[in-house]
Amino acid sequence: MGQEGVRELAERELKLEWFEKAWLNFLGIFTLASFLLFVFFASLHLAQWTGLVSYVQQQAGYVTELELTQKFPTEIWGGIYGLVLRVPGFTQQLSEDLESGNVQRSDVFFDCIQLDAPGGPEFYASTNPNLSLASATIQPGDPATIDAWINCTGRPYCANNTFTRNMTIYFGDTKIENIPSTYTYKYNGENEIFDVGVLNVSGSLVFVAHVNESIQKGFNPNALVNYQMLLPTPANTTQTYYFYVDPNDECPAGGIGNSIIANIYGYVKDSAGSAVENASVTVAGNTTYTDASGFYNLSVELLEGTYNFLVRKDGYDPYLSNVTITSSNYTIEKNATLVAETPSVGGQLVSVQVYGKVTDTGGSALSGVAIYMGDNQTTSDANGNYSFVVDLAVGQNPIIAVKENYDNYYALINITSNTTEVNHNITMEPANLNDFVTGPFTTQAEQGGPGETNIQQIRRIVEEAGQDFWISATEINKQVRENTFIEETIGIYNFKSRELKVQFSLTDELKDIIELDKSAMSVPVNSFDKLKLTIYGTKPVGVYRGKLIISGDLESEIPVKIEIVPRKLPIETLEMGIELVKPVLTLGEPLKYRLVLKNLLTNQKYKVNLKHVITGPNGTRVYLEDKEEVEIDNSLTLLKEFELPVVMQEGEYLVNAEAHYLDLFSSAVAPFVIRRPFYLYSFFGIPLWVIFLGMAVVGFASLNFFLYRHYQQRKKRYHVPLELDLLPKPGERSIKIGKIAERNVPAYLNLDDLTTHAIIAGATGGGKSISAQVIIEEALMKGIAVLVFDPTAQWSGMLRKCT
Repeated sequence: MGQEGVRELAERELKLEWFEKAWLNFLGIFTLASFLLFVFFASLHLAQWTGLVSYVQQQAGYVTELELTQKFPTEIWGGIYGLVLRVPGFTQQLSEDLESGNVQRSDVFFDCIQLDAPGGPEFYASTNPNLSLASATIQPGDPATIDAWINCTGRPYCANNTFTRNMTIYFGDTKIENIPSTYTYKYNGENEIFDVGVLNVSGSLVFVAHVNESIQKGFNPNALVNYQMLLPTPANTTQTYYFYVDPNDECPAGGIGNSIIANIYGYVKDSAGSAVENASVTVAGNTTYTDASGFYNLSVELLEGTYNFLVRKDGYDPYLSNVTITSSNYTIEKNATLVAETPSVGGQLVSVQVYGKVTDTGGSALSGVAIYMGDNQTTSDANGNYSFVVDLAVGQNPIIAVKENYDNYYALINITSNTTEVNHNITMEPANLNDFVTGPFTTQAEQGGPGETNIQQIRRIVEEAGQDFWISATEINKQVRENTFIEETIGIYNFKSRELKVQFSLTDELKDIIELDKSAMSVPVNSFDKLKLTIYGTKPVGVYRGKLIISGDLESEIPVKIEIVPRKLPIETLEMGIELVKPVLTLGEPLKYRLVLKNLLTNQKYKVNLKHVITGPNGTRVYLEDKEEVEIDNSLTLLKEFELPVVMQEGEYLVNAEAHYLDLFSSAVAPFVIRRPFYLYSFFGIPLWVIFLGMAVVGFASLNFFLYRHYQQRKKRYHVPLELDLLPKPGERSIKIGKIAERNVPAYLNLDDLTTHAIIAGATGGGKSISAQVIIEEALMKGIAVLVFDPTAQWSGMLRKCT
């Protein structure tokens, strides 16, 4: 081989070495990249990623206080609230099924609960249905017992971290102190009213709460209550709690907070004795009108007490008197005589701005109170404020305030010729218990006696009319402000001997104004159900008439008159916006967004009822709905996260936020898209993640193969490539001289090549003598004579057989 051949051989060897290194690097990168892609897509599917939580807009030069609140889902606790009432003669054991994580109303009745008991009245709740307080040993309980039951350790909401106060009760005359206790909150953040403690009653876990003497707003500002109670409920369970009262209580006649259905009727006439038609008669915010003969009949639900009796008619001075409702005086005849309106002194009228605030006896603002003065009327706003300009006669002028479930308010205001404004605050006294009737439990058993229920009265009325059903409304006549809405409810009671099935529909004139919450209803025997109508002021100002048609097992048409009047507020009072964290989601990923609310009313705080709705692109199909109530001062940012239902597949969707506030309505909407994750797409029916995993496996196997091959090559001493086809082959004129170096391939030598000069060369110990010995032996075996010259006697080993 010449120099050119050696050079070519060296270049070929170098290229081969470079190629092997490059190929190994490629396989390493390929394998690593495939594996990382697989890990990345797997983490996308399995891991929970966090993102933007919130932000605060700040102005230079100002300091803003930021309060962070962390809320924990407390499925191991439940709550009940309501009224504890005394119903003499009622001995039924009451209970409440409380589902873990729920807060629900539960009104409780006892035959006796002593209002003036030492330390105040209290009642008890336990999961033991056979608790005997009279013979039991009562002592403070241990919150650790609760934690062991609900399996709670180390959490901020465990019983050990909740029942951190102490309360005292009197069981009969026995004082029990240091009872581990806590308080539940009112809607305004106050937490010193509604207490609850834990007791050990002969080994049973029992909870005790005081019954407040005053009925007030609890955590729900729309409900009046006299107790709230926090109760443990192990996660994903429903616990039945049974209610007990101190057996040592002593009760006089009567009860705590018994509502009475009173019936007030009579005639309204003028001073000449003529009937006055269409005069309004109002008691405790409940109003009816006289007929052509001046007759009226008003049924109201009230506590025992004395109430203002108010009669009004344009052109007459208001008539004000009192009616007293007691358990023995609940059917009252009350006639009224109206006097022609008192003329002003010298016919002088003064324009006066009258304003003030309306509150209840507890000092809480009352909204929706109708206030009358002169020929004008206004309504208090969400903060209880009212203001209107009225033309009044000089002298004493009555101001009247009316709200359902509150006693009528009446006062006289002196107006002089110099009066320009009057600041007059109004306090309304509650007339009943939050629309709550003691229900089928009456204070007397006689038919028609005091405490007779609404259902009994309704049954008597429909029987007298020869009917076997009752509909609560004979007509609907409502006003709604432009771009706002109101709600109306119609009740149906079934006195038939079979199930009552009815359908509801609206005439065409009303379909764009009224929305029904259901199109059909099935009312079981002797049962009651309701139809809710939402009336929208979204059409032009004006009067719209039509009918609500009831068909099916009964046929009825209810006349409807809706008047849309101009709005009093010149602008939208609430600005809303939805900011999606991610407008494009993958299947299984939760929807996260910020709902930004901005109050455009200055210095006015109000509550907002929010509804979050996720729908299809055309808004017809609803996939998810969630409601909440918030209070807004200046601005409010809510961070929302919803797990999307599995039925929501790839496609376009809408998230809507609807706000109901101050009898107004605002909304915001944002579109989003759901797509399949990239790794779930397929190539020839094979998911990409499987392809990536296969690539990683193949790359890893190839990499290891070539690494092993490279390692084996590194171990070799000889790297010159051989063309085996050009080497001698076995035959008659060839001999086997061994194996090719570092290969398991036999090596042969043509005997004819030995007829010319040959040399065996190699380093010391390289095997030259052995090679010569093998050639000689193979030649002898082929019958060829060999002559050996050994002048130095170094090859004497030739005489031995090769092994």
